[in-house]
Amino acid sequence: MNEVVQRSGRELCELRRDDGSLTARGFMEDGEQTGYWEWYRRDGTLLRSGYFEAGRPIGSLTEHDEAGRVQRASAIAWG
Repeated sequence: MNEVVQRSGRELCELRRDDGSLTARGFMEDGEQTGYWEWYRRDGTLLRSGYFEAGRPIGSLTEHDEAGRVQRASAIAWG
């Protein structure tokens, strides 16, 4: 049930649960996550968001509460 849509060299990817609800949405390039991604709860509210480059998170991943308010931003360190 996952969907990939080609957009200017990158593919918009939507990952869905068995019931059809959206799990995550973001871009893929060369088989890796790139650009902005969002993950959703079963009720459709935003759970987490962040940016990726070549499959790795960059900056921070932001977690949201059920009302959409920022709960926490977790810095990503690769070492």
